[in-house]
Amino acid sequence: MVIACVSDTHLPAGRSLPETLLAALRDLRPDHILHAGDLVDGGVLEQLEGIAPTTAVAGNLDPGYLVARLGRTRLLDLAGVTVGLTHGDRGIGTSTADRAASLSPEAAVVVFGHSHQPLCERRGVRLLLNPGSPTQPRMARHPSFGVLRIGEEGRVEGEIVRL
Repeated sequence: MVIACVSDTHLPAGRSLPETLLAALRDLRPDHILHAGDLVDGGVLEQLEGIAPTTAVAGNLDPGYLVARLGRTRLLDLAGVTVGLTHGDRGIGTSTADRAASLSPEAAVVVFGHSHQPLCERRGVRLLLNPGSPTQPRMARHPSFGVLRIGEEGRVEGEIVRL
């Protein structure tokens, strides 16, 4: 199973995701897309859902209607792997990764955003993935998104894709 991960798109109403991201997602042909919050407008979901089924959570800059619709944290079963999805601005810890991980202690994989800084790191048996931002990279040289690949026996690999 191939899962594309996006976060922190920060697009106001009427704006489209960058064509570089959309083309990369179409080429990837993911089975599912995860968005880790700060969409800012629900139109982002429509664009992503045109490529693959999409699950999203709201971030700290999302309007109330998106918070009510999406919630702030999700726990998903994707190909038999428990994946936590959150924005990263809530939880316990001194870093965004620590806060995100604290909200899904039972998850084998935690996908989060908030910092706009890409991260793909194992902590013990858990994989933490922050895809960065395809529209507003902060202290990162390139816009980015992430990819999770779930293989046989639940083996998960992650990567950051530069745009």
